[in-house]
Amino acid sequence: MKPVKQSSFCTLLSKKYLLTTIIIWVNWFTMMFVYNGMVFMIPFTLSKMGQGKKVDINISSLYLPVLFEAPSYVVSYFMLDWKSFGRKKTAVVGYFMASFFLMMTIIFKDNYFILMTSFTRFFITVTFMTVV
Repeated sequence: MKPVKQSSFCTLLSKKYLLTTIIIWVNWFTMMFVYNGMVFMIPFTLSKMGQGKKVDINISSLYLPVLFEAPSYVVSYFMLDWKSFGRKKTAVVGYFMASFFLMMTIIFKDNYFILMTSFTRFFITVTFMTVV
């Protein structure tokens, strides 16, 4: 067995790892910004959508994104463990699908807002699991 070399935080900022560190940090902060923005803004968005309309938005519809998010951990585990797929392809698929469903959220904001938001959160979580 090889001895484990101790690393420090400064190793991440060394010339060898600096670009990779910056890319991972930007990805992580972007994902967290989008994810937390969606989580905190869904109730405000739903109340704005219901203003002046007779829209029945019940609170149980807010559970759907959480139910969609739970299986994303299992899906990301199998995608990462799949030899021909790996981290990079999982991240690319996750980013692409999250951005696709985020655009669909804007297009179908009246009819399928919760469903599109649920799919977006699913794929953001899959992408987040590739970074963690």
